[in-house]
Amino acid sequence: MGKGDLRFLFLDVDGVILDNAMWEAESSRLVGAAFSELLGGDANVWAEHQERLWLRVWNRGNEEYTEALGLRRLNLSRWWDRLHADWVLQLCEEVGVKAPRTFEERVDVAERAFTNVYLNTRAVFPCAGAAIEALAQDFEIHTASGNPSWVIETLLTGMGIRELIGRPFGSDLVGFQKGHRTFHARILNEVRASPEESIVVDDHETPLLAAGKLGAKTVRVGGAGSGEFDLTIGSLSELPDAILNLDSSFFEDVNSNKCQLKRRLDC
Repeated sequence: MGKGDLRFLFLDVDGVILDNAMWEAESSRLVGAAFSELLGGDANVWAEHQERLWLRVWNRGNEEYTEALGLRRLNLSRWWDRLHADWVLQLCEEVGVKAPRTFEERVDVAERAFTNVYLNTRAVFPCAGAAIEALAQDFEIHTASGNPSWVIETLLTGMGIRELIGRPFGSDLVGFQKGHRTFHARILNEVRASPEESIVVDDHETPLLAAGKLGAKTVRVGGAGSGEFDLTIGSLSELPDAILNLDSSFFEDVNSNKCQLKRRLDC
């Protein structure tokens, strides 16, 4: 399994599996359809307001998260529920549709709407599924995402690759958001992976720098190349070639353009 001492692969979701550039339009389309079916009203009207109100709720929720983190009073599963319930309530007020009566009912509507999004989204990067299939031949793969774990599971199920991923680590399972300094350390500990045998793939610098300090190999997806990371690639589809066809020095070889990539994805 893996190349040399590298056995574990930890994948972010947004920006690695999902294309952030497509996300707003896709989520609006699918959320609008879901809310219209669940609560009535015009799907286009729901779609028009959902992203703006989600950002409002998200920003307010992050303030609550920061405060709770400082007080060490944090339950991220419950935190996500509060965000989802508040989002549904504000959306209903904006659209002029009666909101579900209880907190639990509002959470349920939000989760059903997001399930529709993640099962049916067209925002998945081309060849992302095929890349994961190729990587799973040699690595034990887990996710390492700021999303809730059930969202990750839903996405992987929609892609038809759930069985290729071990633990769908999201912020609710880890207990912290992805930017926290112990985020990847907790995940590695859960699956009994040492940093030296782990590769962390993300599109943001902060979590990669934290993972690198642990001793893990780091792969930046998108953005300009940087000496702070072991490897920078344009998309996840490039990773199977870079890893599976090279020996344990593949990071140095890829970054110095010495490698010949031969594997091609069937997608």
